[in-house]
Amino acid sequence: DSVDKTLKETEIQSGETFSLEKLRKDTFTVSEKFTDVGYAFANVNAVPDINRDNGTVGFTFFIDPGQRVYVRRVSFSGNLATNDEVLRREMRQLEGAWFSTAKVQRSRARLQRLAQQSLCTEQAQEQRHHDAGARPRQESKPVLPGEQCCCKADDRSHQHHALGTEVYDTAAL
Repeated sequence: DSVDKTLKETEIQSGETFSLEKLRKDTFTVSEKFTDVGYAFANVNAVPDINRDNGTVGFTFFIDPGQRVYVRRVSFSGNLATNDEVLRREMRQLEGAWFSTAKVQRSRARLQRLAQQSLCTEQAQEQRHHDAGARPRQESKPVLPGEQCCCKADDRSHQHHALGTEVYDTAAL
């Protein structure tokens, strides 16, 4: 049943002209199905079956799922601004559960959204202070990994803290 569902999601269909790009996408799609159910290191290979008589090519997917992997521990590092409970509430990949790429991606998106909301709240507070003529106090602002700091090179009056840095300690069974 799940095999038929996966095959319906593939881009290559019977009777089409061969496309290497579609084959790569289909191989990735099949591989993703396995990474979402705990097989983080699944290996999928498409082996062609060439029929020179009628000029067609068929493909057989050989799948080595490898060992199933579960998440032993989720750790947050570099975060001083947000409580650990708040970060864990946003996580969709849970400790002790089978590894799932989709859940990791959803967790990352939720943590980034949380960081963005924190920034918007701080900016709104600073704007209210500014409108009232008060000098805003310097607060630490989260900067996600890979983002640029908002400080000028000569202005380092506040610290930045990474928010949402997740570490997945996986263990194969």
